[in-house]
Amino acid sequence: MRAVWDQPDVLASTNCYAFAANSPDGHPGTYGPQPGDRHFSYLREITVREVAEKAMTDGFIATEGCTKPKPGHYVVALAVAPNNDYHWYRQMEDGTWWHKPAPGKAVTNLDYDGNVITDPRTANRRNKRYEYTQFGGFFYAPNEGLKVGITPDREVLREYELQEVVELVQRQKQQRKASARKPVKADNDEFRRERARINKQRPRNRLHAFARRVWHRAEDMLAKIQGKPLPQRADPDAQLEALSERMAERARAADRHRRSAELKEIKELITFQEQRAAEGFRPTEADLKVKLSRQKGQRHSHSVAADVQNGYLRWTPVSRTAPADKPQPAAPTGEVKRKPTPDGGDIVVPVTEKNTPRP
Repeated sequence: MRAVWDQPDVLASTNCYAFAANSPDGHPGTYGPQPGDRHFSYLREITVREVAEKAMTDGFIATEGCTKPKPGHYVVALAVAPNNDYHWYRQMEDGTWWHKPAPGKAVTNLDYDGNVITDPRTANRRNKRYEYTQFGGFFYAPNEGLKVGITPDREVLREYELQEVVELVQRQKQQRKASARKPVKADNDEFRRERARINKQRPRNRLHAFARRVWHRAEDMLAKIQGKPLPQRADPDAQLEALSERMAERARAADRHRRSAELKEIKELITFQEQRAAEGFRPTEADLKVKLSRQKGQRHSHSVAADVQNGYLRWTPVSRTAPADKPQPAAPTGEVKRKPTPDGGDIVVPVTEKNTPRP
């Protein structure tokens, strides 16, 4: 078993999911297969439910808590670091659990403490980057393995789709920055006004503070004599703290709303990508090259030509000479001067009051 998974090409192109599915071959690129990719059902978020559902579309079967293999099947286990990553474990014939830490790393039966894994639920699942705090359950897989991940003909498509997501995220970042300027300025102005109003309640000097204390004592004594409750006085420090918390909560609510809208937009893009790929869309390497060059902010000839073809740019002829029916205006003083150009020629510049040299 180790001989197959230690081969250089297999070692570099597979991940924990490929090892759990017993699928060492046919994985292009260096990302490793992802749950659901084989059947155009892409991951939208990293949760136990989402990863488990996508894995079951590839052929995994939930065991309903059973940890023992059944005839013709072995058992795998899922663990998730919410919103970050997932990890799979595979039970071998001797009862120990093995896993592949990452593409490029060898399979092992040791957890991150260096102990042999006898139960993935109790093993140390914290590596240098993530802690897989949520256990996702056990699943059956056939002994012959499962075909998971994209097929080689979809390698360019996957890179193209990844770049589409990156472009969307960058566009969202720009829109977020542009749209946040006015609300942030309004919130800051409101905070300054409220802070100034609250600070006006503070004593202006020591004499004012002394007079206020005397007045408050008189009010308290009068309330006691009349049998009334003591008057409640506003504390400027407490008011400022409450104001800061209110403004912070408003900003957090706006951020949650914005992130929810952005996540919805990304999910809609992934749904569109699934439908488009299932219908047979396959971009060419030239299409990917255009997208990559645009992603890096480069303006190569092929990307400019593609933009013109798609109607994003329009060629406009530019002439260095004025039209015949529109002659050059004469200099007000009747004098002209010549200005050299990079191509070896020169142009006539009328001498006006602004560019006339001082005597």
